[in-house]
Amino acid sequence: MAAVTGVVLDGESSPAKEILRREWDHLLYQTQFGLILSVLCGSVALYDICILLSDEERECWQAQGELFLNDLAKRVREDHVFTAQRKLTGRLEFVFDNEK
Repeated sequence: MAAVTGVVLDGESSPAKEILRREWDHLLYQTQFGLILSVLCGSVALYDICILLSDEERECWQAQGELFLNDLAKRVREDHVFTAQRKLTGRLEFVFDNEK
């Protein structure tokens, strides 16, 4: 499986480092843009929704750890208004180690 080594957000590139993985749930990446949370969604068809953590969310993650991210991932899956306002769909591309 190819690893994510970078991202392109709105045409700008950044290295990316995976800093947390919860299998079949979510991934957290550190980039120069900030922390990007990739949440696995769907049941029959699987897809991911990515958001850039806000300053407040980053502070909560630092204070509460993975418990906060579990709740945030659930919100991304279930709160469609929140997700519609925050998702990076069409703005974010992942760069994989096999694409170098």
